[in-house]
Amino acid sequence: MIEFSKLIDEFKFTVAMAVKPYRVCCCRTAFLFFQGEIFGTLDQLRFMLEKNFDGRHFWVPSKTDKKLKIDAMFFPSTSEKVLSKEDLKE
Repeated sequence: MIEFSKLIDEFKFTVAMAVKPYRVCCCRTAFLFFQGEIFGTLDQLRFMLEKNFDGRHFWVPSKTDKKLKIDAMFFPSTSEKVLSKEDLKE
């Protein structure tokens, strides 16, 4: 149990360091940058949701701001094929 507790602590430290910014130079206007994602990207997550759960990706236009779009996924509750807008046009 002690070793398991040590592994948990190491994992928490690794996660904390992954999202911590690095200081690049030692001046007043030093800029910071972050380490790359260690848990994947949104594109990978979108692919997994589309593949495993038959999810459909949509950009929903906002009603208040015409330039703003909401990133959304639709998950059907049945195994029936869900038609997209392009499928319906055909």
